[in-house]
Amino acid sequence: MADLDFLIDFIADAQGGVHFKVRCPAGGGKGRFSLANLVWPAGPLVAKGDGTPADELRDFGASLFAELFRDKVLALFFQTLGSLAAGQQLRIQIRLALDDPDLVCIHELPWELLYSTHVGSFLALDRRFSIVRYLDVACPEKSIFYRPPLRILCVAAEPAGYDELKIHDELRWIEKAWRRRWYRVKIFALRHASLDELRAALLDHEVHLLHFLGHGEYDPITSEGVLLFEDEAGNPRRVTGEELAEQVTDQKSLRGVFLNACWTARAGHGSPFSGVATALVRAGVPAVLGMQFEISDPAARVFSRAVYQRLAAGDSVDAAVIDGRLAVRRKLPQTFEWATPALFLRTLEIRPPRRRRRPLWFALGVLSTLLASWLLAWGAGSCGRPDRPIQGGPEPAPSSSAPGTGEGAAPNAPVPLLQHTWKQVPRPEGEQSFKIRDLQTLPLTDLGSRLKAEFRLPERAVELSLISGDHPILTKTVSQEGKIVFTTYLGSVSVEILEIDWRKEEVTFRWRRG
Repeated sequence: MADLDFLIDFIADAQGGVHFKVRCPAGGGKGRFSLANLVWPAGPLVAKGDGTPADELRDFGASLFAELFRDKVLALFFQTLGSLAAGQQLRIQIRLALDDPDLVCIHELPWELLYSTHVGSFLALDRRFSIVRYLDVACPEKSIFYRPPLRILCVAAEPAGYDELKIHDELRWIEKAWRRRWYRVKIFALRHASLDELRAALLDHEVHLLHFLGHGEYDPITSEGVLLFEDEAGNPRRVTGEELAEQVTDQKSLRGVFLNACWTARAGHGSPFSGVATALVRAGVPAVLGMQFEISDPAARVFSRAVYQRLAAGDSVDAAVIDGRLAVRRKLPQTFEWATPALFLRTLEIRPPRRRRRPLWFALGVLSTLLASWLLAWGAGSCGRPDRPIQGGPEPAPSSSAPGTGEGAAPNAPVPLLQHTWKQVPRPEGEQSFKIRDLQTLPLTDLGSRLKAEFRLPERAVELSLISGDHPILTKTVSQEGKIVFTTYLGSVSVEILEIDWRKEEVTFRWRRG
């Protein structure tokens, strides 16, 4: 069932005032909006740590709600809320055009702090509501539907001279969120990323979601937001929102960007599209998730983990963001960092594609077909061995008499189904080398499994795991070049470690079967 939308369009008039129009399933309305009627905190808005007192933030959120939802608009709000079915959400969408300088101040408001005294809670912490921002820019809307699996590119940067972040833990949590649904996702990771490496990865891979882990900065004088990448020496390389947008604007597969860094959702009065998130929206990215304030490393990791857990479970983007906020609220109840993330959407189609349900008779037909195929295969195997050996199966035992007769003859028995279906796949040449980075995998087609690398930087070691399905069956730890052997029931795999690049977290190796 589709969610309900409560659309609020802000418009600046010729006298410098601001009014808004509301569209929702219950009807339409309009009103005027004045910043002077808001109850501002005594100091600057700070959600992190011992920032703005909780009662001042609540009073501000209540005045923001009262200025927007009053008279007919308030009635429309509760009529639409009353029509929600079980499991539905009311999506409050703040819509404005940043090209109008009189509306930049509306964008800068922390709408995530909307507090209803009627409901008795912050709307952003209630799963019945979601708060998103829609920027009216000169590019067509496009769906964020993607063709599975979801391809996530994680870009991490820790330049010298800045606080160390627990990036490795966040990468592991992102992967862990998809552990039970590994077949729905492919995750690529860039550690110590430069802008050149990002561009190369976007050209080499089809990417649906770009996730940045690192530091962000905002200069209120120039109204410019930047992300801190690394140069070749590991020093900070400041990348503006415009520069980042230039690298992704031609990526037709890109559906969203998650900026897990401080100040990435800010937009200044002088140049509103010089912020990182706003620049990406103008470049045509359908969904952008950024931070409007400074955010602590623990809050950023907790939020990211919860968002990916819900995305893996099939939630919509805005529903996953709500659970991310609630997770931060539970883990860090003394702060208001749950209000720091800001979600920008350029489309109302935000759910991942779902498979069309098949009727019961269709499922019964498929089941009966599979059962009939198995019975035929079993019957064929019980009628004696074939004249020629089946490809990939064992040679028939020699016999001097007819099958099933004579001394020492093997009794008739069903041939295992595996021998009928397994085909030998040409394996790579032994001289061919491969490179995989932290948390990446390489398919080993001969064995129907994958080889995964996981770096343990504190111990300066690499765990190489042979994975079948979604669970490792064998794991070996290496710390230098050399040779290791995995022995399985299908044979052995020899892996020769040629080089370990600890900075890039990349291992080069050759492998062969037997």
